[in-house]
Amino acid sequence: MIEALVVNRLLRWAKWKMQTQVALGYPSQVSFVRLAPTTTHFRDPGIDAECVITEKAYELLPVLCKAVLWTEYLSTAISESHKAHLFGRSRRVYRECLTEAYVKIGNTLEWLHEKKREEVA
Repeated sequence: MIEALVVNRLLRWAKWKMQTQVALGYPSQVSFVRLAPTTTHFRDPGIDAECVITEKAYELLPVLCKAVLWTEYLSTAISESHKAHLFGRSRRVYRECLTEAYVKIGNTLEWLHEKKREEVA
């Protein structure tokens, strides 16, 4: 899978994951917001389905690949040097691990899509 496609998919997955997960066990909304009328913004079921598949692929990765992807997409670090420090490696090694993770998650996503096609057929 092309790296740019993997990166775009991971960006959508990270946004989805941050919106659907409740941080630290606290409610996702305060009481007065829950009493307000609902918004007209609806979730796209296609994006949800894509993100569920990406989540499955993420869970199938080796621990090191999961850690580097978590650092890149789900951590609070902004700069590459801060991400590398958080990851515990040099920037060069961080980039290499990230590139390897992109390849592995791309291959895993392709495998999951093939598996899904076989189930449908």
